[in-house]
Amino acid sequence: MIGFARSIWVVSALVASAMALSTCATLNEDECLSADWYQLGQGDGAAGQPSNYVELHREACAKHGIPVNDTLWFQGWQIGIRTYCTPQNGLLVGRDGNSYKNSCPADLAPAFLNAYQVGKRVFDARKELNEARSKLEKALDDLADAKEDDRQRLTIEAETLRTQVFGAEIRVQSAEANYDRYLADFSRGY
Repeated sequence: MIGFARSIWVVSALVASAMALSTCATLNEDECLSADWYQLGQGDGAAGQPSNYVELHREACAKHGIPVNDTLWFQGWQIGIRTYCTPQNGLLVGRDGNSYKNSCPADLAPAFLNAYQVGKRVFDARKELNEARSKLEKALDDLADAKEDDRQRLTIEAETLRTQVFGAEIRVQSAEANYDRYLADFSRGY
């Protein structure tokens, strides 16, 4: 399990550094002139960008009359995308609520997507719980400030929201338990 946690940390660090390298969808003239196309492709791949992402670089550099080395970029992208399209990263991308751009090659996509869905369920359940708690808090504030003729309606609303919070808490527990089971199974090699 420690090895798996370390793997997740390493993948997170690689993806973060890759995203830092490729945060700009367009490049300025100096970046086009000095680009290491292999490194840029590797960073774009490691950030989960699709293989056609090079088109954005081509458009940016064309404005300055500078060609893009598609071959080097694609060679780097093929390395980077394999860093991104791991089950460990799929868990993190999903759990953090990031979108998936259908960028993984066919041989890696199923495992990545399975893990991504497990992580995304955790994100979605936590988001739902936070929203339900916010609505309940507002309803309780409204109830505290309510006039007598509104109190019954607001009390019923607050109780309904308490039920929603309870249901959302159960969904978070279930999603987190599935996440933990996935981690345990993955670390055992299933």
